[in-house]
Amino acid sequence: QASISKMPYPQAYKNYFSIAEKINKEKNYKGAVVCCRKPELFEYYAPNVYTVNYHYSKKSEEVILDLIQKKVDYVVLEQLGYSSTGLYLYPAIMNHAELFFVILQYANPDTYLLYFDRESAEKKLKDYEWQYAE
Repeated sequence: QASISKMPYPQAYKNYFSIAEKINKEKNYKGAVVCCRKPELFEYYAPNVYTVNYHYSKKSEEVILDLIQKKVDYVVLEQLGYSSTGLYLYPAIMNHAELFFVILQYANPDTYLLYFDRESAEKKLKDYEWQYAE
């Protein structure tokens, strides 16, 4: 129905899109690689960045190695309601918290833009053997 399409977004999506719009307005983010759930939606609001999804693995090290391989600069941690964020991305961030730094935060629900310290991640995981099979 047409009336449903005119309803406002749920707050989780408003926060997600607000981060995208803020990134898009600031020149220092232009060309950055942003890892997020639903990269197509994020990039619609932030066409100046390149978006990628994260690796779906319960092995946190493999999620981090995937971020390294994709040359990720920033990660969006959101609560859009997809189970993969809680299963894969959130544990990887928590298990390697020293590699992530909060740049932006919106509340209710908490939504974060995190800087990913790729250089430190490469040093930390240089000897990790990636086994793609799960």
